[in-house]
Amino acid sequence: MLQRSKLVPAVKFDVGKSLEHMAKLLQAGGKFKGAKNNKLLPAFNIIKTPFVFHSPIKSPPKFGKARGDARPDSESDAALQARNLSGEEVAAVGMAYRRALDRFGPEGAPTFYAALTGLPLTTASMRASELQILRDDAIYQDGDRPRLRVPRPKIGLEQDVPIPKKLGPLAHELFNIIKNHSAEARKALAFYIKQSPVSQEGVHTLYIPDRLKEIFKKPYLDAADARAIINPDLATDGFPLSLNDLERTTFVKQPGDWQGNKNPHPMVQVKDVIRLCRRLPVELKLPERLLPHYFISRKDLNSYCRGYRIQDVEEAFDALFASEKALATRPFLRRDDVIKFLLDDFKKLGFPHWPYADKGRSVRLDRALALHHRPNNDMNADPGDQLQLWWLPCLLSIQALNHWIGHKADRPPLLFALTDVRLDNGSYPTISVHKTRRHHHTTALAAGANPQLLNQLAGRQSSWQADAYDCRTPGQILRQSMDTFDPNAEFDVIGPIADEAPPSIKVTERRIFLMENAAPKHIHETGGCSSDWSLDPCHRFGDCMRCEKDLWRKGDVGRLPRIHAIKAESSRIVQVGGAKLLKNPRLVSVANHVRQARETIARCDEILRIEMDDSISVGTIVTFGPADSAMSDAELLSWLRKQQRQSGASGASA
Repeated sequence: MLQRSKLVPAVKFDVGKSLEHMAKLLQAGGKFKGAKNNKLLPAFNIIKTPFVFHSPIKSPPKFGKARGDARPDSESDAALQARNLSGEEVAAVGMAYRRALDRFGPEGAPTFYAALTGLPLTTASMRASELQILRDDAIYQDGDRPRLRVPRPKIGLEQDVPIPKKLGPLAHELFNIIKNHSAEARKALAFYIKQSPVSQEGVHTLYIPDRLKEIFKKPYLDAADARAIINPDLATDGFPLSLNDLERTTFVKQPGDWQGNKNPHPMVQVKDVIRLCRRLPVELKLPERLLPHYFISRKDLNSYCRGYRIQDVEEAFDALFASEKALATRPFLRRDDVIKFLLDDFKKLGFPHWPYADKGRSVRLDRALALHHRPNNDMNADPGDQLQLWWLPCLLSIQALNHWIGHKADRPPLLFALTDVRLDNGSYPTISVHKTRRHHHTTALAAGANPQLLNQLAGRQSSWQADAYDCRTPGQILRQSMDTFDPNAEFDVIGPIADEAPPSIKVTERRIFLMENAAPKHIHETGGCSSDWSLDPCHRFGDCMRCEKDLWRKGDVGRLPRIHAIKAESSRIVQVGGAKLLKNPRLVSVANHVRQARETIARCDEILRIEMDDSISVGTIVTFGPADSAMSDAELLSWLRKQQRQSGASGASA
């Protein structure tokens, strides 16, 4: 109704966005694109059953400019190739993955990002936002064929895309690398969502990995414990800098077991001092507050003793404070303070759609595949060696992925720099998830795939969007058309004519036969014709879709829309004619039209099947057999004479 209204495009767009905001207000609220100061919409929770509404109204062009994703007509071949991934760049991704796997192992961060980059190239075309919300069970086996469940929020579907059988083992390997790397982050988010499924602020207990639970059993943590929790690779002996703001407690073995000011010198327990003084000629007067398990320093002991200016006593005291019983005070952090600090740090992470990974609320965070732990910002660590902070599990951002595989002026892509993978010209490859979509689309079009099928597999709603992903050069497009057939070049032929041709061992005879019977002598709107009309007129009176001389060239996308239109019109003829024949079966002319239309539909289906068949190479010439009811001019004259004789004989007998 809004689309059919007479409102100007800008008003339609604003009304559509307002409806989106109202849909969020009625449910759990959330953020929306374009909101000032990135504010959250409040949640009224009026509707129990959640739903998603996306306005179909596109944003109108601003300031008279064309849409940014439209392809310029004058784009050069070099510019087209720069927008697409070259075969060398695709091979560079595979080489970087293998090198990262050998150097950093399957659990290394470079291996994780290399696998994330290789997964769209190996499986299916997907947007960066769709890669983010892939589920942890997205890949599965359907018999002997692997498939990938790809969410398509733009069209409101989840597609089960088939993966090429040859790439199935590699796709499983990449998927498992990503899944295993993000397993702990998934477990942590599941722990938090179970505590507070409504809001991140309701999380009250920190998730602690199994490897750290023994440390967190201690009520107080020393510097070694803190380093094991925050950064095990820290080079210093002190506390991590991130914990400097926490209050420290100083003691020897337990809180309050020493008296006085901070003292770095060795200290011994009061009970050991009492035991020693009983054997020495000294008088020890200890304050009542000093319990046997308390510790005192040598200075404190001097103030508590009388009459010990004897060398033997001095030596005994020196020996006690030099023994293994003498310990120094150490600073400690309260465990509860550390846990609160880490939990508060986690709550600072942004999860705008908690507990879901996307605004469509289709995948929960603990079921998403592309999870990781945010790395620290240690400038002293080598690139790629930053520690993954276990208390900060989050959804992988596209900016983080681009940091590893994209190029900026001040640095090369981190993945290719660490694995030392370069192109032939010495530069580093530059990859993006969006480029992989262009690579899929362009490669499939060059192989002769159906554009409509490609749009469906890529999750696009309209065909005009596909123009931005078509990076074929004009030369590549022309090579697929029947109009550019070169009789001097080698060409493949399939169909009845190819079956009748001499065997391949008779090279010259076979080529002459195919040139005479399968090479197009002229072209028309539905393909080509093997007959030479300059020598002999058309034997089928222009009925190309039922003729055995008709030719089709695999990959001729320019003529595919005409094939679809002929099929649609023939289907309409069959439907209308069939209805008339039901009322009056003796309508012979209508029956003939219906029969011819069905034969035309069969020819169209055969062409479309060939376009979908990956085993047939692009550029192959396809020949066809005649339709069952098709007759040439000679056959038609013979049939007419026969009919005339039969009618004459019946008249004479009458």
